[in-house]
Amino acid sequence: MWNSFLPQESSGLQLQDVLHPDQSHLLERSFTVRFRCLLDNTSGFLVSFI
Repeated sequence: MWNSFLPQESSGLQLQDVLHPDQSHLLERSFTVRFRCLLDNTSGFLVSFI
Protein backbone atom coordinates (compact mmCIF):
# COMPACT_ATOMS: atom_id res chain seq x y z
CA MET A 1 0.00 0.00 0.00
CA TRP A 2 1.25 3.52 -0.74
CA ASN A 3 1.25 4.61 2.91
CA SER A 4 3.09 1.58 4.32
CA PHE A 5 6.33 3.58 4.57
CA LEU A 6 4.79 6.54 6.42
CA PRO A 7 5.48 6.96 10.14
CA GLN A 8 2.89 5.28 12.37
CA GLU A 9 1.36 8.61 13.44
CA SER A 10 0.85 9.60 9.77
CA SER A 11 -0.38 6.28 8.40
CA GLY A 12 -4.03 7.39 8.55
CA LEU A 13 -3.52 10.34 6.19
CA GLN A 14 -5.22 10.34 2.81
CA LEU A 15 -3.06 10.65 -0.31
CA GLN A 16 -4.40 14.17 -0.98
CA ASP A 17 -3.26 15.23 2.51
CA VAL A 18 0.25 13.84 2.02
CA LEU A 19 0.60 15.64 -1.31
CA HIS A 20 -0.12 18.99 0.38
CA PRO A 21 3.04 21.18 0.55
CA ASP A 22 2.89 21.22 4.37
CA GLN A 23 3.34 17.43 4.40
CA SER A 24 6.10 17.22 1.78
CA HIS A 25 8.56 15.99 4.42
CA LEU A 26 6.64 12.69 4.42
CA LEU A 27 7.43 12.04 0.77
CA GLU A 28 10.63 10.20 -0.05
CA ARG A 29 11.87 8.87 -3.33
CA SER A 30 13.09 5.32 -3.45
CA PHE A 31 14.68 3.70 -6.47
CA THR A 32 15.67 0.12 -7.11
CA VAL A 33 18.35 -0.23 -9.75
CA ARG A 34 19.16 -3.55 -11.38
CA PHE A 35 22.42 -4.07 -13.24
CA ARG A 36 22.83 -7.04 -15.51
CA CYS A 37 25.96 -8.97 -14.59
CA LEU A 38 27.55 -10.53 -17.67
CA LEU A 39 30.96 -11.10 -16.15
CA ASP A 40 30.35 -14.72 -15.20
CA ASN A 41 28.21 -17.67 -16.24
CA THR A 42 25.32 -16.86 -13.90
CA SER A 43 24.18 -13.78 -15.88
CA GLY A 44 22.17 -12.70 -12.86
CA PHE A 45 21.17 -9.26 -11.67
CA LEU A 46 22.89 -7.09 -9.10
CA VAL A 47 20.40 -5.01 -7.09
CA SER A 48 21.28 -1.62 -5.63
CA PHE A 49 18.89 0.40 -3.47
CA ILE A 50 19.46 4.14 -3.87
